[in-house]
Amino acid sequence: MNVPDPLKGATATEDETSRELQEACQNVDQNTSTTKKQKWNRVQKMTLMTLALVNFSASACFALQAPFFPREAEKKGASHTAIGMVFGAFSFVILISSLIFGKLITRVGAKFMFCCGLFVVGNSTIMFGFMDLCPGGWVFVGMCIAVRSVEGLGCSMAITAISAIVASLFPGEVGLVMVCRDGYGM
Repeated sequence: MNVPDPLKGATATEDETSRELQEACQNVDQNTSTTKKQKWNRVQKMTLMTLALVNFSASACFALQAPFFPREAEKKGASHTAIGMVFGAFSFVILISSLIFGKLITRVGAKFMFCCGLFVVGNSTIMFGFMDLCPGGWVFVGMCIAVRSVEGLGCSMAITAISAIVASLFPGEVGLVMVCRDGYGM
């Protein structure tokens, strides 16, 4: 059976077409099997370990708040809905601000954004620790939402910067490194 070949302008038999397809597949297999994985250098290894440690520390800070904060908030007169809003504010701010920081990272640089994000997260986490000194009621809830929102901004800056740093240091292995970072960090 003759099959028209648009590249040659003539017809080719099925045998010729299947032979060309097999040769193309063999070339792809040879090219992928000869690609050697590069070993990571010292800077890449140290950066990955640092990013994983930052991820772990940030996750620990946020996870440690969950067991004690609801009891403390109830003592201050906050409802369960208000407590949920305090925890939800963090994630909502990350969702919205990640889009903005993704645009800004090319202007300010990943390293600067990472450092600023860690500074903001660290200070707002300390501020959140002093929320027990706030008066009760909606003032307490409002202050907690504000501090958690600022904390979410800092976390969003750090997460966006981490992704950019990983993409620049590990151009061929971004997926693997992100899994390592998230797997060990969270």
